[in-house]
Amino acid sequence: MATHRKRTKSTGPNVLSLKRRLLVVSGMLLVPAALAWGALLHRSDNREKNHRPREFDGAAGPWGKLHYKRIWLQPPEEVLGANSDRGETRWFFGGFTPDRLVAFFHSIPIPAQTVAALTETSRWRLAEGGIWVMPPLEAAASLEPQARARLYDALAPFPENGQHKPVPFQADLLDERLEAGHLSPNASALLRRLLYPRDPWLLFADEFLALSLLPDRAQRARFLDVLVANPTYLVTLEVNGRSDLDGLIQYWALGTRPDGRAALLRAAAAVPQGSSIELAMLLPPLVRRLLYTYPNRSVDPGVDRHNCYWTALNFFSDAPEDRFGDVEPTLAWLRAEYDEVNQPTYGDVVLLLDAEDAAIHAAVYLADRLVFTKNGGNQFQPWMYMTVEDMLAMYSLTPSPGRARPVYLRRRHQPPG
Repeated sequence: MATHRKRTKSTGPNVLSLKRRLLVVSGMLLVPAALAWGALLHRSDNREKNHRPREFDGAAGPWGKLHYKRIWLQPPEEVLGANSDRGETRWFFGGFTPDRLVAFFHSIPIPAQTVAALTETSRWRLAEGGIWVMPPLEAAASLEPQARARLYDALAPFPENGQHKPVPFQADLLDERLEAGHLSPNASALLRRLLYPRDPWLLFADEFLALSLLPDRAQRARFLDVLVANPTYLVTLEVNGRSDLDGLIQYWALGTRPDGRAALLRAAAAVPQGSSIELAMLLPPLVRRLLYTYPNRSVDPGVDRHNCYWTALNFFSDAPEDRFGDVEPTLAWLRAEYDEVNQPTYGDVVLLLDAEDAAIHAAVYLADRLVFTKNGGNQFQPWMYMTVEDMLAMYSLTPSPGRARPVYLRRRHQPPG
């Protein structure tokens, strides 16, 4: 197996910085800009006309034939509330001098009155290593998507900014995600207005701004739900009298008793017209317990260690080992116990590497380009299914350089039944 390094700050691709960026959704003061916001909402619309089917069949293979239906997971209310705090819209321009910052604002294609508002030095604060800017909400809200992208690309390198890890929206799932969140037309238009492009994604980094402009407490709560929503799938295995039961049993038997899946598969195939089996029924007990759930720090103080590596290396474990939450020892374990393979199969570890071959994520391969994973160790990320393609696209958004690429690893001595 090739030697892979781990970036020291790879905590998942998105959502919110829990200590700074998530707002309390009650008791907020409305700003005068909200009164005139309706005029801005429909000036620019990032609506995408292409859509991805929500329900579909996968490719057939030795795993059988899987059927997918996309759902949107959102953290429980107690998880959101326990990590909420106040904040304000502010930008940190690292390495900028006042003259350089003025020149930068003038270089962005924005109206003169917006430039004047952003270059008002009473809203600036000189700091070690750069300049903080507290923009007027009207000016920040009025930016067109391309201008916002230009400005936020300058903010993205600095962890002080929400733009360092923005919330990604898949363009072809945008309508579906907003509909699942039950946003009002105005709230939906506001979110679309504040999105900015980074191909192939639409990004969002303006929680404080948006929530200040929403006058209704319930809509602010729903807005937060949309920001932390995660797309995943209900997955079933379709079997009938024509299914290759011996092949299915062999594919899904890893880590179980020899007859651990046979009885269920044979009984389901014997039903007239066939049956649909929840894929989770074929997976190890720990996975069945974790799937579609969120960690809860009030119950388990060690949730930050239950990251992607802990999840991947404990996939077959009856008693999960917390040592796999430590990144460097876990990578050493992978080097010692696993070999790289070209074609993945059930139970293989999918290790994502950046352009410098640094490890940035791990998941477990199931079948048909589907993985089981958890994106980071925080409470806002559930255990869930993802496709390899969506996972690669998401981790190519991280601050690590270049596009992510997968390496498939297989344990030399597979877990016994």
